[in-house]
Amino acid sequence: MKGSVDLVRRQLDLQAVVAPEISATVGVAAAFAVNPIVGAAVFAASKVLGPLWNKVSILRYRITGPIDQPQINEVLRQARSNKKQ
Repeated sequence: MKGSVDLVRRQLDLQAVVAPEISATVGVAAAFAVNPIVGAAVFAASKVLGPLWNKVSILRYRITGPIDQPQINEVLRQARSNKKQ
């Protein structure tokens, strides 16, 4: 999160970046519990598609306005690069 908070005027001017991570572990475990054959297929698919799951969108938000009623707007959505932010 970057920006400024004016405590005297109680105003926000911030930018927030959210980079969610997705894990296939829970899905694979659930699939094995329901049906071992489906679980094996989901496990194989997770290994093949794993690199794609790392390219989850980065979400950027602009947070402005008074502290007690901030305005939160999505600014930009882009594919995640390989470098960490």
